[in-house]
Amino acid sequence: MWRGWRGGGAGVAVGAHGAGQDEAVETAGDASGVGAQGVMLASTLGAVSADDVELSNGVASDKEATGSGQYVYGVARQVSPGNEYRAKMRIANTGAVYVQVNRVAGGVETSLGRETRIAGLVQAAGVPITLRFQVLGKNPTTLRINAWAAGQPEPAVWAYATTDATPLLQAAGGVGVRGYLSASSSNAPVRLSFDDF
Repeated sequence: MWRGWRGGGAGVAVGAHGAGQDEAVETAGDASGVGAQGVMLASTLGAVSADDVELSNGVASDKEATGSGQYVYGVARQVSPGNEYRAKMRIANTGAVYVQVNRVAGGVETSLGRETRIAGLVQAAGVPITLRFQVLGKNPTTLRINAWAAGQPEPAVWAYATTDATPLLQAAGGVGVRGYLSASSSNAPVRLSFDDF
């Protein structure tokens, strides 16, 4: 089982997608970036191709969420551009944290079930949240997410679990992380930091 990577060394591709992307990305050490509204930051490890994957990393934002919030994604089984599974963590403008698994097939993103709020977890600027994403098996693939305050014990029960059998995604693929700042955010730029991935 593959458990993630550290640093921004060889094989790590970092990019931005959306309006204002020229100012959107800054990398040093572990993946981090400065996001403008409506810009998706992406970092992938192209040298990795795996089917059973467990990503676990801390993620922090230097500012609290505003507008429609901040979004963080763990990416697994990226078989080609626009084809992957995503563990989505949404941080609402109240600080509440929500998780959900999304499937991207043919460039179309589809939610696999309803968003789940993480009870008792509230985002604070500069304080990391640990996001864990597990992708196991084929036909169907089991997809699970947990999220908790860094430095605290992981909850014993997965916060979100589902299965999917989309044929294209029943194969090995790359891994990565993404960050997105909603277009309605009022405090850009925002620096997202991903630690130990």
